[in-house]
Amino acid sequence: MKHLSIQRQGSYLYASGYRKLVVWAEVVYIVLGAVLGALAGFLLDSAFAGAGVFALALVIVACVWLGYQAVLWFFKRESTESVEISDAGIRETRRGREQTFIPWDGVMEIEVDATVVAGGSLRVKGKFSRITLSNVDLVITRPAPIRQMHAALEQGRPMREMVAELSRRAPHARIRMNRLARRIWSLETIEKLNRIE
Repeated sequence: MKHLSIQRQGSYLYASGYRKLVVWAEVVYIVLGAVLGALAGFLLDSAFAGAGVFALALVIVACVWLGYQAVLWFFKRESTESVEISDAGIRETRRGREQTFIPWDGVMEIEVDATVVAGGSLRVKGKFSRITLSNVDLVITRPAPIRQMHAALEQGRPMREMVAELSRRAPHARIRMNRLARRIWSLETIEKLNRIE
């Protein structure tokens, strides 16, 4: 059986893809704040009022930028994690150090949760631990334009292939799906049958 390694970097790549958009939005808000500040100073005949409005706009811009940087920092930290699938079992590592390991005999359940936004996730559950794989990490593996990443998130095949791989390696594990996952997968099955006919 082949050894698979999935790096948890999809969320970081996706979030960093919005950097230009965030920078442009910040520039627009600064210009808008300057215009509103000048307008407030002119209408109220007070430079202090104009400076206050502009300062408020700068505070909002700084909060948005700090929030975006915090999201990037969190996802960058997550990108040091990976999930490895081998003959022995499924292993979660951080910076090369093992965090969680579930041997195939210990896999009790494979749970698939489809979502409208990011495509979904799957959880491999052992008796005392669980390892989660996100569709974002399966389909976004390198930097790309936002449109390409959005198109990649709509792909369901990598998640289906991963579930098939996991159920092959742990055939005794129960597979659970949320309602949306069951609906999506049954619709795809019907479409395939219609194409065959």
